[in-house]
Amino acid sequence: MTLLAQGRRASLVLDVGQVYRISTPGQATVTPAYGAPAGTTTVTAASQDFGPYSAPAKLELVAVAGDTEYSLRALRPAQMNDAGALVTPDGGLQSFSEVTPYVNMTATGTAVTGPCELAGYDCTVAAGNITIYDGTSTAGAVIVPTTALAVGRNEFRHKRALTAGCHVVLSGAATVNVLVG
Repeated sequence: MTLLAQGRRASLVLDVGQVYRISTPGQATVTPAYGAPAGTTTVTAASQDFGPYSAPAKLELVAVAGDTEYSLRALRPAQMNDAGALVTPDGGLQSFSEVTPYVNMTATGTAVTGPCELAGYDCTVAAGNITIYDGTSTAGAVIVPTTALAVGRNEFRHKRALTAGCHVVLSGAATVNVLVG
């Protein structure tokens, strides 16, 4: 950390993604010259981080009352812990997941109009059959041929890219959640 005596000024230049920590037992002000949101921030008897910013930035630091310390924080990449989980620099666990939206259908209709991805369907009430087409009517290419419905998930190993939409034909009083987005 660098010590800035009371009444002194320092210009802090940050590259994209860098963070400066300002610490003072007294009072300091931080005013952006460029690259950071406008406005003066007053730090009183505390520590505060400034950054990261999406563009190079310059901050003007003034030790108003008491000495102020400042330091460029080291960037630490996320790492894998012994359990195989991704741990962020602050020690938190990072998770990644893919979420597929769904459209609930109780009758024949178009789940999505236009290009989309079909991941499968969940049947919650099995009664009749399902057929799925690439398009907004039965004139499109058959993606899922007529299949008897059974309660449960019917997920594809790989998503299907549909070019014109996702049209679902249900026969009977079935309820399905079409996994499409």
